[in-house]
Amino acid sequence: MTSNPLKRARSSSPGPISHSSPVRDPEYYDEDGNCIIRVENVLFKALKTHHVFLTRESEVLADMFKLPQGHLPAEGTTDENAIVLPQGDAPQFRAFLRYTLASRLDTQVDHIPNAAAEAVLDLGHFASKYMMTSWLEWSVSVIKYLCKSPLNPGLSVDVLRPALLLAKNAPKASELWDTIPDLWKLRLQQTRSLPKYSDALDAAEAAGHRTFLVDIYYLILSARRGYKGPSRTATSQQFPYHGLAPIHIQRLFAGSWSLTMLWQQLMNHPPEYRLPQHWDCAKHARCTTQWKQIWREGLRSTDMDAHNPADVIGRIDSAEKTICETDRLGIGPKVMYTCYPDPGESV
Repeated sequence: MTSNPLKRARSSSPGPISHSSPVRDPEYYDEDGNCIIRVENVLFKALKTHHVFLTRESEVLADMFKLPQGHLPAEGTTDENAIVLPQGDAPQFRAFLRYTLASRLDTQVDHIPNAAAEAVLDLGHFASKYMMTSWLEWSVSVIKYLCKSPLNPGLSVDVLRPALLLAKNAPKASELWDTIPDLWKLRLQQTRSLPKYSDALDAAEAAGHRTFLVDIYYLILSARRGYKGPSRTATSQQFPYHGLAPIHIQRLFAGSWSLTMLWQQLMNHPPEYRLPQHWDCAKHARCTTQWKQIWREGLRSTDMDAHNPADVIGRIDSAEKTICETDRLGIGPKVMYTCYPDPGESV
């Protein structure tokens, strides 16, 4: 979760807080309001009757509306002496007002349109910053709904990126933390564009999503057709993935080496087949010897050139299909039916 926000320091004198002139928000500056708030360089003016909605979930916001008394003009009564929201973000505060002041129908999760996703995320990040638990959970619920709705054509990358950060910081968002990478990987598999990969890698790095990073690296390496793996004298500077951040190129280089070596090891040493728990085979030692022969013949009979050396999973899948087909036809070496290995599970 984010750290506790700093409370606003009361100003000792009226007057503008910067040299740039603030502008009034075209939608949320109500002339009948009685409390003016400045967020970045935008002025918002709320009605007194809205105070309860603005302050009931955040002690920080509640404190800001306790206007000081004294001989100086009260903060929030004029544009020049507006209450300043610390660490504020104008689009986020605008989204906060939009949904806080909305009708009950307009805040029902299944009534939020796809076009509102960015505003919902703005509200979510605002709620996270100012410890507004219910609005944070609501934002997570909406994004989860939009991700899974069959009517949704797909969230844009501009939405997926902040959604991933929101899922990291929000409580009860583990499902969203897993869903967003799955959606993003589907996009990457459809486009196979290096700039698109770069966007996803940078977002995963910023969010600290290690599993997502690994999946993207594997997609990049396995998608490069005709690549035979790094030579023994290759360096990361020579690795053919220009346009990615240096840290990603270095990891791809190391990963390519590791996966290439893994496949060479699997070619020479078949994955060990361990008898599943509660299974019994009187001839397991013989079956193990037979399994090694089955594996090697499966590799020889499979078109491994269809996959580059880094696509170990793809090669194992192809070998498994070949082995299963050979067994179905009743040719080649055999193992006991109680001891038949699954190549994918063996690895």
